[in-house]
Amino acid sequence: MFLIFLVGCSCSQQSPKTLDNARIPEHEEKTSLKIKETKSVEEKLVPTLEIKKLYYVIYEQGKLKWKIWAEKALMYEKDRINFLSLKICARPEEGFCITAEKGDYDSLKDEFIFKNNVHLKTKNKGELFTSYLKYLAGQNLLITTAEVKIIKEGLVIRGKGLVYDLKAGKMKILKQTEVKIDA
Repeated sequence: MFLIFLVGCSCSQQSPKTLDNARIPEHEEKTSLKIKETKSVEEKLVPTLEIKKLYYVIYEQGKLKWKIWAEKALMYEKDRINFLSLKICARPEEGFCITAEKGDYDSLKDEFIFKNNVHLKTKNKGELFTSYLKYLAGQNLLITTAEVKIIKEGLVIRGKGLVYDLKAGKMKILKQTEVKIDA
């Protein structure tokens, strides 16, 4: 029941991000850094609930919305969950799955943070590799300031920073883009 927050709506006073203004604002870059810096503080908190070998499925209007697997899930104060060995699959028609060594879900911000060996795989759109990825559920955006590598059928794209609008199906590498085509 505690992961019902995954399907919640995020209401915000901020203007929505689009690929036209695709830049990770400074406050979000600082937030990413704060999350890393406060990691040790969170580890000192006592979880209110601990689940091992988690498998959780969420349906919305009779359709599969999410599948979540984790070796371990720690819930803190009903609004934050930390995961170890995490895999989340959504959009079954696209085969959309993200795996990571660690992850966090903050229900107040309606966002997931994936850390360490992050791998996004889709059935038809290729694969993304990075060390850090933030999913803004209410806006259907994936963002990072970390280095990224994207592979699809002989095409390899590397760069730093990414904004991926899941709804529009558009992705933008923010800096130092390098493209390699294997013939």
